[in-house]
Amino acid sequence: MFIVALGDAVMAYSAPVYIESFVGSPFYMGLLLASSSVVGFIADVVIGKIFGNKNYYFFLFWTIIIGLSFPLSLLTLPPLIPLFLLAMSSWGIYFELMEFSSFHFVSEVERRLDNAKSWGTIYSFKSCAYLVGPLIASFLIASDTKFPFLAATLFFLFSLLASLFFHLTLGRKVHPHLPPPPPKRTILDEFIIWRLLFRHVWPVWLFTLTAIMVDATFWSVGTLLSEELKSSHPFGGWLITAYMAPNLLAIILVQRAARWGKRHIAFLTGIISGLFLFVAGFTTSTPLLLLFVFISSFFSGIAVPEILAASEDYITRLRGLGNDMIALERTASSLAYIIGPILAGAFAGVVGNQRTLSLVGLVSTTLAVAILIATPRKILLPQKALSQLEEKLKLVK
Repeated sequence: MFIVALGDAVMAYSAPVYIESFVGSPFYMGLLLASSSVVGFIADVVIGKIFGNKNYYFFLFWTIIIGLSFPLSLLTLPPLIPLFLLAMSSWGIYFELMEFSSFHFVSEVERRLDNAKSWGTIYSFKSCAYLVGPLIASFLIASDTKFPFLAATLFFLFSLLASLFFHLTLGRKVHPHLPPPPPKRTILDEFIIWRLLFRHVWPVWLFTLTAIMVDATFWSVGTLLSEELKSSHPFGGWLITAYMAPNLLAIILVQRAARWGKRHIAFLTGIISGLFLFVAGFTTSTPLLLLFVFISSFFSGIAVPEILAASEDYITRLRGLGNDMIALERTASSLAYIIGPILAGAFAGVVGNQRTLSLVGLVSTTLAVAILIATPRKILLPQKALSQLEEKLKLVK
């Protein structure tokens, strides 16, 4: 998973820079990036409906296979908008498959009490990849804008060979707890289940949307700001590094913070993170900007694994309908990656790349405060209503 994330990190940094150099506008670049999440949103529905009883290796394998098409398309095809859209589609699909793989791994292999620890570990490894990836991409892009795509292709190929090796040698020793085969249902049935779940888990869903929207800002306008700062200050190119580095502490922070309640800690640290991001957009000093981004990311490094662990608790409790909860949670991320790049691109066109950080920080802080105030002390899942719905729709044979 680390090598897959490393390939994705290289693409996440280089693709916006490459696309913006041809379309000439942060807003249009944001629209193209958002198209990947539109496809990802559709993929959430399809994956949740069809592949409910597949294990994490199934999702990981197809993540890598489809992921290979993303750098290869930008590497070999001409820079035309229809082909950019094709590349973005493959990105949207494989990114959702990668997240499904992570959720299924934690759900199948780990015990429920280890959910926070497991997500902290996964988030730390991914953060390490997203820390190193932009440095590789920034170095390669200075020589040729397509060199990062070649590097990403090699990372995906290596991860494919590694995953096959470990699956053949160690896979038989792991006995995951798979859910029963998914019952046949229509897309309408899927949305009915989502509506029932959403009425109860909306605080977690909305906070996930908010947190991922900030991440989408950094991986769209943030990469442009990094290239902009690099030309005016020797430390300017370290913006994405300053954003990703604190997340390496996530596993330690999450384990210690979980005792006070996952949702509560996520909301509070999300508020603090947004405040520092708001301040970062107004500083005129590049070192101070990097410091404020670092502190903001430090707190988001607690918030994101905690809210994912809260989602994982619900997935475990739902058992056979856990895949529906994963799909619902993934819609929040997909919508965030639709809204985030478009909103950030629109802000950047008006106030510039750096001030965009302030506006996004203000939005995220306001939403986090509202969610904290409105969230009930305890969220109860509609187990009885879901059971009745299963009977009504004849989901259980």
